[in-house]
Amino acid sequence: MKMQRWNPFLSRPLLAPMRPVSALQQDLGQLLDTFFRSAEPFGGMPDAYLPAMDVVENDKEIRIAVDLPGFDEKDLNVSVHKDVLNIRGERKGKHKEDGEDWHMTERYEGRFERSFALPTEVDTEKMSAVFKNGVLNVTMQKAPSARSEARRIAIRSA
Repeated sequence: MKMQRWNPFLSRPLLAPMRPVSALQQDLGQLLDTFFRSAEPFGGMPDAYLPAMDVVENDKEIRIAVDLPGFDEKDLNVSVHKDVLNIRGERKGKHKEDGEDWHMTERYEGRFERSFALPTEVDTEKMSAVFKNGVLNVTMQKAPSARSEARRIAIRSA
């Protein structure tokens, strides 16, 4: 059985004159979907997956949270080189079994890589990464030389 998108013009007789326009719209939508899926965004990675990421900084540390639902921690790699944090991972998908008819698959399978230029120097010996409930949390302590100690500056009248 082939799944088909619901079309309000096909189910209401008063809207029957609009059927050709609806069919054209559907064909154009499929054409554009095919075109944009076949393009190679992000430097040649077709259908690139970029997980959502939050970056928070305070006086002592930088914290990064990355949404990675469906990934296993053994399939993730976190590294830092100079002032760039790299997060890589791979999610292996289920393969079609004999006797199964797949009607749709939208979940991402494959590799991803996110790189983030750190705004300040970090102490690589005091980095930690915790993966829980599909969220990777990376905490990096700022290097002592990079910590900004707030200092009040007196204002004089001229």
